[in-house]
Amino acid sequence: GEQDIDCRAIWDSIEKDTDELLKKDLSERLKDDMVKTINDRVNAIHSDIDKKGEDFINRVIESFNLEKESEKELKEGKVPVKSRNQKKSEELRRKRLDQIESLTNEVEKNYQKKMEDLVYSVEQMISKCYVIDGSCDMFNNSPLDKLIGFGKDEVNIKVERKIGSLLKGKNGFDLSWNAKVNNSTYSTVDKNDSTHLKVHGTTCYTYYQTTPKFTDEDFTLEIEYKVNQSDNYFYLGLINSSVVPTSHCMCCTIANGFYIQPNGDIVLNSKRTTNSKLSSNKSQVNNVIFRVSLSEKSMWITMNDKEEQGPFKLVGSSFTFVSGSCNSVNGYVKILNSFYGC
Repeated sequence: GEQDIDCRAIWDSIEKDTDELLKKDLSERLKDDMVKTINDRVNAIHSDIDKKGEDFINRVIESFNLEKESEKELKEGKVPVKSRNQKKSEELRRKRLDQIESLTNEVEKNYQKKMEDLVYSVEQMISKCYVIDGSCDMFNNSPLDKLIGFGKDEVNIKVERKIGSLLKGKNGFDLSWNAKVNNSTYSTVDKNDSTHLKVHGTTCYTYYQTTPKFTDEDFTLEIEYKVNQSDNYFYLGLINSSVVPTSHCMCCTIANGFYIQPNGDIVLNSKRTTNSKLSSNKSQVNNVIFRVSLSEKSMWITMNDKEEQGPFKLVGSSFTFVSGSCNSVNGYVKILNSFYGC
């Protein structure tokens, strides 16, 4: 007859083999795979950080060659772009040299020239050393979450724009969207980047304010934005301390406001005009630069690499950079760069 099959013995054998497999080979393999995956990811992060660090060091070193580059541009017939502060500094130096040239005592004149050259050289070296000192201070004293951010596939150095300003000899400062005063119903400040504002406005009297305020500074702001809307009720610019956001809607061509709209309208203290070179592209990424001199109470605006417009006259004693909207608008506004000097 047929040989009896012991099902229980077969089951016990399968169970024993499975148990041993799970405890030994499979568990070890899973552990190895997990360790390898984590190590590969960590190594990739370290490699990315090393590359960013090396790039930063190279850029600092290259900053010492900025003067040589300017000399090279002059020889090639190019005119280097200079800030207003640089122009003022050069003008003062020319005046001092003219005064020295007017001296009749040749010994005194030669002495004054040498001293002027020495002081100028020391000032230039101090300015260049500031790049290193400022960068070191930035990395040593900034919290890690302010230094490094993690994108989908890469590590980002958050202080990149500040470093860029330092390398150009400009003193950067922190300008961020003020989550404390902005209504979270209509806008959201990115938790990982306070320079990035998500806009989802639906009504009038909607202001998106930044911090800090300004009084007598000269500064430059570079803003990137993209908004979707069916009209032109979106605003970027300055308001002074006389503006009450809950009472003064920017669609009403308000006094004490100095701002632009997508169709090229510019409002300057209750007066509205249209300037096609300030118009922007709806539903597309736009880049606008505000150069503001509160020492002269003037503002200049460049929209999407068009010709700079201004000066536009400002009035007031304390100013806030703002965006704003009426009706339905969705998108974002990001502060790309902010530094003193214009």
